[in-house]
Amino acid sequence: MARRTEARTVASTSGMLFAPSRFIHGLLEALQGREPVPGRIIAATGPAHRFSVHGAEPAFTLLPNFVSAGFATMSIAFLRAALVLLKLAFPLALAARAGQPA
Repeated sequence: MARRTEARTVASTSGMLFAPSRFIHGLLEALQGREPVPGRIIAATGPAHRFSVHGAEPAFTLLPNFVSAGFATMSIAFLRAALVLLKLAFPLALAARAGQPA
């Protein structure tokens, strides 16, 4: 049973740590505007927002333009963070209701 708890802790922690980077990834896509994507593999960071020559953050998309791809990525990142928080908070609330220590 302890391994299951440890795996859940690692998965939840990594989900919360990676959610902000996913959100920033989507924001940088959305900042590129309504121009159509050049193909299915895109550079999520536009030329104006790159910090280095190789900092393009490649991504795969099925959506037609950068704004829709960016908003979809930000929405998924937000929902993922919310689901992880709910998953962490719900067992604690049940334990508190039952009078058990968390």
